[in-house]
Parts: sequence; C-alpha cells; structure tokens
Amino acid sequence: MLTLVYKDLIVQRIVILTYSVVTILFATQMLSVDAPLVIVAMLAMAFTFASAAHDDRANSHLLLNSLPVTRREIVTAKYVYHVAASLGFVGMAAIARTLLGMMSPHAALSQTLITMTVITWYLAIFFPMYYGLGPRFVQVGMIVFFVAIMAIAPWAYNVAVKHNFWGLPELIASLPAVPLYLLVATATFILLLLSWRVSVWLYSRKSF
Repeated sequence: MLTLVYKDLIVQRIVILTYSVVTILFATQMLSVDAPLVIVAMLAMAFTFASAAHDDRANSHLLLNSLPVTRREIVTAKYVYHVAASLGFVGMAAIARTLLGMMSPHAALSQTLITMTVITWYLAIFFPMYYGLGPRFVQVGMIVFFVAIMAIAPWAYNVAVKHNFWGLPELIASLPAVPLYLLVATATFILLLLSWRVSVWLYSRKSF
C-alpha cells in the first residue's frame, strides 16, 4: 500500500511542488495577518480535484488493477496520499506564517488541526462521490468548486466577518477544550472510516 502512495508522490511531484509554492505564497502574501489558516484548505481541496483528473487522463486505474494489489489497498492508498499531501500543504503554510511572525506557534498548531479537520471531512465526502460517479463528477465538480471559490467563498466570508461568525468563535472558546477536541476527533475518525468502507465497496464493484 505504501508503494502505491510513493508512486503517486513520484508521478505527481511537479503538481505537488507547484501547489506547495502556491500555498506558501497564498498563506504569506495574499492572506492578511488576521485571516484564519483554514482558508488554505481551498488549495488542498483543489489539489484533490487536480490529482483525480490526472489519474483519469492517464487511465491510472487500468494500470493499478493490473498490478498484484487489492482494490482495498488502492483505495486506502488514495486516502493516505491525500491526507498526507493536505497535511504537508497546511503544515508548510503554518510554518511559513509562524516564521514571518504572522501567528504564534500555539495558534499555528490549533489552526492546523482545525484546517485538517475541515479537509478530512471534505475528503470523506469527495471519495465516495468520485468512486460512485466517476470522471464526470471530477469534470463537473471542478467547475462548481472553482466558481464557488471565486464567487461564493469571498462573499460568504465577508458576511461571516460582518456578523462576527454569528458568535461561533466565542461559543467554541467557552466549551471545555479537551472534551471538545476528543468529540471532534472521534466524529472525524468515524466519518473517515465510514467513507473509506463505502469507497472500497463502490470501487470493488467497478469493471476495468
């Protein structure tokens, strides 16, 4: 399974390098000092679509299913690869903003955890839809995603700032930290596990 992850790293190394540079520039040059790191999640989400589109263009599924690996391993490798890549992007952004004095190490760590939670929930939804709907989902999804980023996300963020995020930051801050973190972590793990099982089932039913 790790060999499959390594294969993706090698095949998509140029794409990963490009997104890494864009992520650092976006986090340090385009975001204001008080902007939350979770905005970087949009780049990690875009990378998921780009990676899936690359696999479809190269017919990677045909190659992978000709190798002595199970479909469970193929799906698992995709989950591991995208979680690891997303963590890399978010981690680089957090480190860059910390070194430039744009946030404290404690804030960088907490915002990294929040951002990775958002990305993990996104991946848990993305993969079952991708394995269930196929390349058409990626083609249509990329258009919808980028329209949402360009047109809807800025408007939604400005509205949220205007209303102080409807008191959610204060509400979260008032809750006990450790039980809250455990609850979110447990819910995230369960959702990801269910997503993985559904993806394995959907991918196992495909014909190549």
